[in-house]
Amino acid sequence: ASVSGEVLTLTDAGRVKTFRLAETGLEVRYQDTGPVSALIPLAVDPQAFYLSPSGYLAVLAPGSWTWGPGSGIRAEVRTDADLSAYGFTVSKVFMGLPEDPDQEYPAGHYFPFPFALVTVRGEGEFIVWIVGK
Repeated sequence: ASVSGEVLTLTDAGRVKTFRLAETGLEVRYQDTGPVSALIPLAVDPQAFYLSPSGYLAVLAPGSWTWGPGSGIRAEVRTDADLSAYGFTVSKVFMGLPEDPDQEYPAGHYFPFPFALVTVRGEGEFIVWIVGK
């Protein structure tokens, strides 16, 4: 590990991760000789959820995912690598249906409230930005 100004660099056997804190969020730069799968857990403004539950919004676009309460701060994850994401709300459509013991639920069904998980997969060099909106 090394620190230079506002940059933290972690190096290990051909893999380099560089963290840079900016005014609007965090930039993480990955450099690796092989494939990388990064899991990014998010819990955006949990106290707001427990004080007055409101709908959480998820917007998936190519290379980005925005997540958070409908009224309040949201987190946006952007990358130039492959991105997939899901939150605890993915199984909301099943809540009004009759119980089916054979129903396969999406992975986010068993997440605690208000939790989400972003997966970024890349190879070589790629960047992940996490910003508040």
